[in-house]
This record gives sequence, structure tokens and C-alpha cells, in this order.
Amino acid sequence: MRANALRGLAAVALAVVLLSSGLSSTALWSAQALAPSAQVTTGRLGLVQHDMTITLTRGGAVPIDVTATLDAQALRPGDVLTYTVPATLVLEGTSLQAELRVDAGELAGSTPAPLGDIVRQNTTVTIVSSGQNMGAKDPLHVTSEWNGQVVKAVVTVTIPASAGAGDEGKRLNGQALQQGTIRWSLTQK
Repeated sequence: MRANALRGLAAVALAVVLLSSGLSSTALWSAQALAPSAQVTTGRLGLVQHDMTITLTRGGAVPIDVTATLDAQALRPGDVLTYTVPATLVLEGTSLQAELRVDAGELAGSTPAPLGDIVRQNTTVTIVSSGQNMGAKDPLHVTSEWNGQVVKAVVTVTIPASAGAGDEGKRLNGQALQQGTIRWSLTQK
């Protein structure tokens, strides 16, 4: 028994020496580190619409401004109405991409047939930016490089030369074109 007691005493002595020496474990059971503070900001996406103008061109003459008097105009076959709707693009942010659209589907507003139908069927939409015609691209892809640019939706309605023939002419008599809406939309991709 003495040998077992001696071995036990030696084991205890060895444990005391090892624990009190610098040979102990260097493992860390928890650690902390501070991350540098950073600011996260979101971009801005929007449109600032400016006043719309409407001109009437009759028989190739100089266009006249009918913005305030559209509903008082007696439209004739061959007339061309041009709606110009400028808007400033707001695209602030790194790598911001968006799709710009113009919807003139409600341009005729509540104008009844046949005039409302004529307007809806004879409308073209183009987008102009920096004096350059971007065409009828739908949608137009824009990036943050476009920030602050003024774009114009140019919506043209041509009353066909054949409008007003026969019974349609009787139904068109006295109808007024009521101003509807032209909608811009800018959607982030």
C-alpha cells in the first residue's frame, strides 16, 4: 500500500508543479474584438415632374400652346397634339439601376367614343434626354449616371385624316377632348 500511496503523492505533486508553472494552457474560452464603426446609407430614387405643355399643330402651321385651353379646341382631321412632360431624375446611390417608363394609356381621360378611341389608337410616346431622342424604349434603362438629368416624355396624338367620315363625323360633332393623365414610373432593378 505504501507504493500506491507514494504514486498518488507523486501524481499530486506533479499536478501542483504543472499548474503553478508557466506551462499551462493558452486556450481562450471567449474573445472580443471591436469592429470599426461604419455608416450605411440608402440611395434615393425618384422623379420630380415639371409642368406639362400641350401644343396643337394644324395643317403644318406653327404649333400653338393649348395647355390651358385644350377642352375648348375643336379638333379636326390632320391635327397633331403634342404633350411634353419634363421630369428630373433622382438616382442617388452606388450602382443604382432602374427602369423608366411612360404610360399614356389614360391620355384621353373620360373622353367618350369615338374621340376617346381615336386618341387612344393614334398615340406615340418617345423619351428625350439631353436633346437626344431615346425613342419609344419601354422601359428605358437608367443608372445613377442619369442623376439630375431632365428627361421629357413627348406624347404625340395625330387625328387621322379619315376621322369624321360618315356616321363617325356626326358622333364626333361637339365632343371635347378631356385631359387625362400621363404617368411616369421609375422602378429600381
